[in-house]
Amino acid sequence: MTGADRQINLGEYRLREQQRNVILTLIACAGLGLLVSGPTWGSLGLAIVQASGALAILVLPLFVVAAVGFRPSATAALVTLQAMVELLRVGLVTWADLGAAEAAWMGLWSHLLSLVGGLLFATIAVEVNAARSDPADLTSQYPGSLVSPRRLLASVSDICNAVAQCLLVAWSPWLVLVIIATRTTTTLFSERSGTGIRTWIPVADGYALLALALVLWLK
Repeated sequence: MTGADRQINLGEYRLREQQRNVILTLIACAGLGLLVSGPTWGSLGLAIVQASGALAILVLPLFVVAAVGFRPSATAALVTLQAMVELLRVGLVTWADLGAAEAAWMGLWSHLLSLVGGLLFATIAVEVNAARSDPADLTSQYPGSLVSPRRLLASVSDICNAVAQCLLVAWSPWLVLVIIATRTTTTLFSERSGTGIRTWIPVADGYALLALALVLWLK
């Protein structure tokens, strides 16, 4: 039986995927600790505020739309929400006057917190589905190995993106414009492109942003 013929429970697959991403991020944390310095409580606190604020920014508009009934275009909503999240990041980084190391740690902590939240949600979803008298059919064709090069590159790119965003605005708050532009363009272009391009554009974006951040900080 080939991989394409195999069946897999997507709920459990997504759970294992989240677990893998958490492990990769912890490896990145260990690497950063060895290369520069260990984390501080300040960077963790900023990451908690960032993650909480981003969640509120993404959730509150849903209540506004439900209450008012106004539905903006997908493009306008995307640009507005991403701009609000990035402005929150700029405010926190600027207020704390972070250097490169603490900015990198803030990015890693923020990413790790979002992954842990996703891991909890995936765990609950699997348990709830298993406990239902008529569980939803989460079985689908085999999505591919969790440790395939393409999936690993994508997960590492997400880590690079989270670190780069904090490094860039710590170097100059004005670079938030670059982040907003690249994230918006990447999302819109991916949605309107073929499957192959849609897969690799966000991956390239993460590595490109981190490369830019490292060039600025190390020059």
